[in-house]
Amino acid sequence: MITFIFYLKVDILMEVIFDSAEVTFHIHATEDKDKIYRSIQSVLGFDTKFIQESKAYGHFGNTILVCRAILDKELSSSLFNRIITSATSEDLNNLREEIRDRVEDNKFLHVRLDKQMLVSGFVKLGDEDSLKVRFRLTKYGVQNIQNIVIRN
Repeated sequence: MITFIFYLKVDILMEVIFDSAEVTFHIHATEDKDKIYRSIQSVLGFDTKFIQESKAYGHFGNTILVCRAILDKELSSSLFNRIITSATSEDLNNLREEIRDRVEDNKFLHVRLDKQMLVSGFVKLGDEDSLKVRFRLTKYGVQNIQNIVIRN
């Protein structure tokens, strides 16, 4: 069983503890890297200095930046809080309903955020053209995970 308890108030109490988080996404040649980076920093709240880039090439030879950031315990918890407090009630309900599918081996929580909505200043769950976030749960977090309960 899996338990996440989110208290959605100004003072957030989170019983899920993370060791780290890995954020991955792609920036295509037609996208504005600086705009995406500014959005990540302002909406998700972590410094883009953590992002490492590598180049890949698309089917037609266009450049694609493959971006990856590893966040420590503190930053991953902060990121999780930002996602939970900024997401719509519909997204929170979807997260709760899909939580078993989003947790891997009782060690990782997977969340995908819509990159285009992020650039517009909003947090929205999304599967296409997304930022993929893989939260690594601590042993403490794993032991206390059984259900998801969202309280307003």
